[in-house]
Amino acid sequence: MRFYLGDPKHSAPQGADIVSGHRTTTGTLFSVPAGATWRGAVSLNASVGLAATGGGSLSASGTGVVPNGAFFALTLTGLALATASNSGGMADIHIFGGDAGATVTYTQPGAGSGAAQANGVILP
Repeated sequence: MRFYLGDPKHSAPQGADIVSGHRTTTGTLFSVPAGATWRGAVSLNASVGLAATGGGSLSASGTGVVPNGAFFALTLTGLALATASNSGGMADIHIFGGDAGATVTYTQPGAGSGAAQANGVILP
């Protein structure tokens, strides 16, 4: 349980409870402690060209983690002579850290380039 100075309904989170991440390669975007819930927003962007298919995805994993598995993906197909790009986001996501903590992972596009961003807080 996190405790904030003053009234927890109206005070800002402490620095350690602010969890953000940004990645352009496959790997851990951020982690959620065991028994805690992260609340925030995520976004993906990608670009691909030469008639290839790309995108990217976010997934959460760990024992008792909710949601467990892929929870957000972006897919796009490039044109033969032009680059295609797209972006998308989800606000007000909740990820429960389960029994041993959650790992939120970004998987980069198989073709083209992409990035993932996350900004949120560990709830008290």
